[in-house]
Amino acid sequence: MHLRNRSQAVRDRDIKVYRPRSLNGLLRLYSLDPDALLYAGGTAIALRAAAGRERPFRLPPRLIMLGNVPELGRITRTPRHLDIGAGVTLGRALSTGRNVLPAVLAQAIASVGTPPVRNLGTIGGNLCAGREDGGAVPSALAVLDGQVELRSAAGARWVRAWLAEPRRGEVLTRVRIPMEEWQAQGFRRLASGLTLAAAARLGRGALETLHFCLAGSDFGLLRSRELEDSLKNARLPLAPRARQGFLRELEERLTIPGLGSYARATAVRLAGWFLDRLDEAGPG
Repeated sequence: MHLRNRSQAVRDRDIKVYRPRSLNGLLRLYSLDPDALLYAGGTAIALRAAAGRERPFRLPPRLIMLGNVPELGRITRTPRHLDIGAGVTLGRALSTGRNVLPAVLAQAIASVGTPPVRNLGTIGGNLCAGREDGGAVPSALAVLDGQVELRSAAGARWVRAWLAEPRRGEVLTRVRIPMEEWQAQGFRRLASGLTLAAAARLGRGALETLHFCLAGSDFGLLRSRELEDSLKNARLPLAPRARQGFLRELEERLTIPGLGSYARATAVRLAGWFLDRLDEAGPG
C-alpha cells in the first residue's frame, strides 16, 4: 500500500493483524474480538475506496486474515450437494467446470468484475458485501436453493444463501448447493445492474418446476414461490394467457417505490426472454 505521509505510516503500524490457521482458532479469536474486520480478498474494501466512499482510506485497527484457514478453501462434492468454502475465490469456483458448477451460477460468477477481481474476491465476501455487485451471485444461489453455514464459537446454523447476514461473532464458512438437474437455466445481467437468474425442470412437454429471481440495487432480490407456482405443470410452449398472466403479475410485484417504469418494463422483458427459452426447450 502506498503511504502518502509519515503520520499515515504510523497509524498503519498500529494495526493488529491476526492470522488464524484453523477454523476453530478463527472462531475463538473472533468471539474475543467481534469488532475486528474479517479480511479475505479485500475487493469490496478496494472498490469502496476507489469509488470515494472511504476517503481518506484507512484500514481498521484490527484485521483477521482468513487466507490460512484451510476449511474455508475447500470444495467438496457429494451425490446430494456441492460445498464451496467461503474463502474460495470466484475465479477458482468458476474453474471447477460446467460439469460441477450449475450453469446459472457459473454465468453469475463470470459477470462479477474482471478476471483479476475474481481471482481475489471470495464467494463468502461477495455474499457478505450485500448489493455491491448488483446481486448476481445471490440471485443465482436463490434459484438453486443454496444455503450458507454461519458459525460462531457457540455453534452453527444454516440459512438461505441470499439472506446471508452473519450475526455478531458469526463467520460465513461455506456455501451449499443441492445437486439437482435443471433442463433450462438462464442468467442475464444488464449494465444497470438489473439481474435475472432462472432455472427450470421440464418433463413430457411441460414445465414441472420454475425457480425465478430478479435482483437490482433499487429493490434487492425478488423471488416469489406463488408466482413460480402459477406456471407449475404448464404445457410448453406456454399458452399466451399463461405467459401474459405471469408477466402481468410480475409487473405488479415490481410496483415498488423508487423503481421507475423503464426499469420495471426492462425486468418484465428479461422475464419474457427466459420464457422464450422455455418454449424453445420444451417441445424437444
